[in-house]
Amino acid sequence: MASNAISDVEEEALLEAINSYHASLSRLRLERDEIHQMLQHGCTLESEEPVDQLKATLSFLKEEEKVLERLLNDHKSLLSPIRHVPAEIWMRVFICCLPDIEYMSWTAHFPPFILSRVCSSWRNVVLSTPQLWTSLEIQILPRPKWRSKFHMFLSRSGGLPLSLAIQWYPSKFYRGNDQFAQYIPDLVASSSQRWRSLQLSVPETSLAAFFDRSLPQLEVLEVFSRADEKHSPGVKAPNLRKISFSGIYLTPIAWNPSWRRLTEFNSRSPLRVPEVVDVFSSCPSIQRCCVRIEWNREHHIQADKVVTMSRLESLELVCSRGYENVLCIFDFLDAPALSAVAFTGAAGSITPGTHRPVLWPEAVSFTVGGTFRV
Repeated sequence: MASNAISDVEEEALLEAINSYHASLSRLRLERDEIHQMLQHGCTLESEEPVDQLKATLSFLKEEEKVLERLLNDHKSLLSPIRHVPAEIWMRVFICCLPDIEYMSWTAHFPPFILSRVCSSWRNVVLSTPQLWTSLEIQILPRPKWRSKFHMFLSRSGGLPLSLAIQWYPSKFYRGNDQFAQYIPDLVASSSQRWRSLQLSVPETSLAAFFDRSLPQLEVLEVFSRADEKHSPGVKAPNLRKISFSGIYLTPIAWNPSWRRLTEFNSRSPLRVPEVVDVFSSCPSIQRCCVRIEWNREHHIQADKVVTMSRLESLELVCSRGYENVLCIFDFLDAPALSAVAFTGAAGSITPGTHRPVLWPEAVSFTVGGTFRV
């Protein structure tokens, strides 16, 4: 990218112009002061006509003074040290200005928009820095204007991995889901190979369209949609590290992600104790986990089945039903690295299961929320 610094020849010409403006201002101000002094001693004038002429001349000189001052300041600004900062430095500065959030809303407060309004040189830097255009939160509206914005975002982000949040609001549609569904193939085809982080809040009938191909760069997936087992797509994302089922009416097991690579698993959708044990069995690399768990008496697990989670450090259990048996999950879990356990949910006492004693690591810390009593 071209530097904003001026050449030696340009600097010499600017200095010459600045000196000329200074000399012109000095002469103008001297003439202005003389006329102003004459008007203050108006008693020496023989008629009103010279007074009117002097006032008109004074007014003209004041306007000329403003013009010269503006030109002088403009030329001085071109010699400002900030003009010598290389564009590469501005790139780094602008990247550091980005907020520490996963998805940025494309509003008037979108950081690249704010920075590009300062001056033309900053705008050129912003448009030439793809790192500023890799995070976006899209709100799907009835009018397709968002599509042009989305493709502009893609072009400015170069080939970098993307963090993309897609929000669909049914109340803003007048023709049902089909109006949004017809745009999904274009959206997915143009960007899915670059998704690094994806957050979805879309109709359950549209979910599968986002996962009809491999997503090689996807590391983080969060789903707010409502979807039963019938509408739960398989996820082909070999590098997936974190998955969150933030909708209550989801079936996490049916999504069948690349379990063995996951380091974080979160589910607001209720899972039965056997399902949680199955998740643990499939995810040996999990370090952090938060699950909404429920218990039914008819659920049976092999008594001697113990899953070793050697990397699990943090576990939160949100209990929706059967809270009095919540600790039975630890009858099937061996977690030597576990250092933090949190319980939240319904009221009642927490009592351990009956299969084997729970041997807690010495450094484990407990957090109890809601109205639990341990």
